[in-house]
Amino acid sequence: MVTDELGRFLPNLNTSAITLWRVIRERRATVSFRPAAAGSRPGIETPWPNLFLAGDWTATGLPATIESAARSGRACAERIIERRQA
Repeated sequence: MVTDELGRFLPNLNTSAITLWRVIRERRATVSFRPAAAGSRPGIETPWPNLFLAGDWTATGLPATIESAARSGRACAERIIERRQA
């Protein structure tokens, strides 16, 4: 199943060359914040006009996961572009 998915997204990948692999599922990989902690996560804006924050620990509306980091990075990049165009 893994090599089928890889081949679907990376058509030039020679999946027959993959001889050793392992799926790892880590139950403790996502930090479980208490609901009150959500309010202390910072947004992307800072007091400095040319400094923005990005990361899974910022206020994205998601738990601290790779998806949160991606959402934060995109929001940060969009804000930088907006600032440059202003």
